[in-house]
Amino acid sequence: MFKSKKLIGIIALSVLVVVLSVVCIAGRMMSCDHVFTDYKSNGNATYFSDGTKTAKCDNGCGKRNTVPDSGSQLQLSKVENLVASQTLNSVTLSWDKIEDVTGYSVYYKSDEEWQELIASTKNTSYTAENLQSGTKYYFAVRTYKKSFNKVVWAEETATLYTSTKCDAINEVTSTPGSTTVKLDWEKVSGADGYRVYVKVDDDWQTAGEYVTETSFTVENLTPVESYKFAVCSYMQTDSIALSDLTEHEAYTVTEAPKTTIELLSKNQISLTFESVDGAEGYQIYRKINSGKIELYEAYDEASSLNIILEADNYYTYAVRGYITVKGETVYGEFNPVSVHCGAVEDRIVVDPSEGEWYLVLVNKTRELPLNYSVELDAIADGYSIDSRVAVYYNKMYADAEKDGINLMPVSGYRSNAMQKEIFEETVEGYINDEGMSQDEAEAKTATEVLSPGTSEHNLGFAVDVGCAEGYFEDSEAYVWLLENAHKYGFIERYTKEKQSITGIIPEPWHWRFVGVEYAGKIKQSGLCLEEYLAKYNLIP
Repeated sequence: MFKSKKLIGIIALSVLVVVLSVVCIAGRMMSCDHVFTDYKSNGNATYFSDGTKTAKCDNGCGKRNTVPDSGSQLQLSKVENLVASQTLNSVTLSWDKIEDVTGYSVYYKSDEEWQELIASTKNTSYTAENLQSGTKYYFAVRTYKKSFNKVVWAEETATLYTSTKCDAINEVTSTPGSTTVKLDWEKVSGADGYRVYVKVDDDWQTAGEYVTETSFTVENLTPVESYKFAVCSYMQTDSIALSDLTEHEAYTVTEAPKTTIELLSKNQISLTFESVDGAEGYQIYRKINSGKIELYEAYDEASSLNIILEADNYYTYAVRGYITVKGETVYGEFNPVSVHCGAVEDRIVVDPSEGEWYLVLVNKTRELPLNYSVELDAIADGYSIDSRVAVYYNKMYADAEKDGINLMPVSGYRSNAMQKEIFEETVEGYINDEGMSQDEAEAKTATEVLSPGTSEHNLGFAVDVGCAEGYFEDSEAYVWLLENAHKYGFIERYTKEKQSITGIIPEPWHWRFVGVEYAGKIKQSGLCLEEYLAKYNLIP
């Protein structure tokens, strides 16, 4: 016990002595008189070409003092053209030789203070080794000259902000198109960005110089062609340090075959696709309504197929070519085409030759025959309608103009192909703009646009009238039509009150010809066309 107490006392006394010593030193430093007596060249003095010298305080407080020294005033040139070349763990500096100096000193820093790499070298290059990859550094080179017993340093120092190289990209993958290849890679730690190259005539050419994302699409390529690509990371400083290239080879694929669908009947289509350069064969995919798209058939060459479909469905077909690359099958692009197969049991094929021609009824359940043709005549603004109807519309247009009203047509006769295009574009718009599913978009579109063969525009008896600005139902043209259109044989076809019967949203701009005799009767009755024809047994 006594020994332990004695030991503790000795330790405490030692600690006290150390503390007192530190306090004394600190106090001496705080009250130091800063004695500078040692200005010898081989001592702690440093001489500069501007005619000054510095030395540390003799008392060891760390204070430096600068005093004139006329004997060290020399003309020392600054290092010029300091450049760097990099590897993962080293930076090699080089600069122009200066004739009037003894040598050079090299320094560097990253996040900390400047550190000396080499105090004296006569070479005009120096390699800093054992550095960290993908790290930015500042380097400095300063000239010096021996003058008698002094070493004099240049006042100006050349500096360079540079870096080591980043790691090379591990792997590049690709997604080919017919004229594009999308390259993807993983992020490289520390990299400021990436460069993408494509080899042309055995030379690497820059395709993307300052890429910040980890993907890039090379465009304007040739279909079914082999290409070599390369990607590297870079560090951006006063110069650019590029990593080693990571190469990747990819083939562009075949273009999408031109594919068309012709509706032969309500449940039969003709699917035709044309050949594309380079394709070794073709695959046909099919989707029914919003179901999964699946492989339907495969063919060695372009073909035209007659296909029987099930009633009342939307069918989507897509055809793509394929090639074989190094034993693997690479598939090309495709453009889907769609068709609506009508419900056989619900739809009636209308014979326009039966009954009064101007009372022909077409709607969602009554479609025109596939061979239906129209003799057209022009109306205003480059549109055309059935020649028998055009006479009445042109008269109505002229009389309205006398009253200062412009019955500007914005749609007239439409072919089945145009009607199909409008339907599909409307569906696509609801999917892309409002995020609807295929089924939702098709159902919504069906309330606005009728399928081919079931629209009065296909019949050639309807005109959509527009206005220069605002809503048509608020226009003077609409008011004039409500008061006068029946005199020329036209009725407002789709009203809000009859939407449950017609299945079409209100369209105040859509005016249908039914003949002068019946237009007034139908307007006075308050019935829509379906109701009036059914009531008076006028539907053939």
